[in-house]
Amino acid sequence: VRHRRSRALVAIAGIAVSTLLVLVLMGTYRSLTRGVRMYVGSSRVDIWVSPLGTDNLIRSSVLLPESVVDSIETLPEVRETGPLVRGFVAVRKAPPLPGGSELAAHPEIESGPAINLLAMGYRTPRGIGGPPLMIGGRLPEGPREIVLDRVAAHRVGVAPGDTVDVNGLAFELVGISAGTNLLATQFAFLDAASLEATSGIRGQYSFVAVGLHPGRDAEAVARLIDSRFPRITAYSRDAFVENNIREVAAGFRPLQLLVSGMGVLAAAVLVALLVQGGVEDRRQDIAVLLAMGAPSRSIGIGLFAHATLLVVIGAAVGGAILLVLDDALASLMPTLEFAPRVLDLALVLPLFVVVSGLAASVPLARLRRIDPVTAFRP
Repeated sequence: VRHRRSRALVAIAGIAVSTLLVLVLMGTYRSLTRGVRMYVGSSRVDIWVSPLGTDNLIRSSVLLPESVVDSIETLPEVRETGPLVRGFVAVRKAPPLPGGSELAAHPEIESGPAINLLAMGYRTPRGIGGPPLMIGGRLPEGPREIVLDRVAAHRVGVAPGDTVDVNGLAFELVGISAGTNLLATQFAFLDAASLEATSGIRGQYSFVAVGLHPGRDAEAVARLIDSRFPRITAYSRDAFVENNIREVAAGFRPLQLLVSGMGVLAAAVLVALLVQGGVEDRRQDIAVLLAMGAPSRSIGIGLFAHATLLVVIGAAVGGAILLVLDDALASLMPTLEFAPRVLDLALVLPLFVVVSGLAASVPLARLRRIDPVTAFRP
């Protein structure tokens, strides 16, 4: 490391890039599930009630009558309920219109390109089922107000205070949320009555979010709701989170596992080649030590220590680059979103250390079979 600095720097740079590759792959997959965990796993919601046959937010069509909400609210274990209307809406940027009039009545106005978002209508302004994390503006306080995920706002090109076209109706964008990106789509939040107006749903709900009094057993209350109300299913928060993660990752997970596996393999091979190249560069020095009677075990331990040092430095550099990259993407290109964790580095580092140790031992094994006198030949 000290005497071949250029070679060491090349090895460290290669290991850093390999580490960055693996961490980005792992973080990208986690970002897909983070939106589900942040919203569905909200601490205010203990139970999710859905129509029979619907076990996740993404795929649902049957609706719950308003009477179900009233009946659940009467249970002594229930602290609060949040009837939710779920639907996909087309959102685009639009100029402000007086009185929240319908954009369809103004054909001369040209709106921007539309994107489809997963809209959640809830009881504004403080009902459960709203945005899990606000990073700008405020929550909706009434009709014709909407909050968009930060990625969706970037895609549409809007900021708080702008007017957006939601299925032909003018809404004011009042806030920006975070942690509500599913990669394929993003969340939008608005008043339940407003979403009903854009979708034609009246007096029915897609889900009911239920908050319990402290100390109540969510699994037991979910079973109680199932037994008392036919044609509906109640899930504890944890169970509903797992159902949604399974659904959003169903098509992406096999591809992600394949790409991640190939990425980890490629990174491991690259690390092995870099470390082996560094050891080969000191081949003559190692041969001289063997010719002088130095134990091969001691030489092997020294090689492993130097290889480990290269890997640790390279992995640390790769982790630091990832943090800088994450901050840069958050401000410059929020659509490329991933969720890095320090634990990922702790998983990658042992793999690279083992691979580098094996790679460093290969030249030593070959030199042990060569006549040591050849080390002194010019």
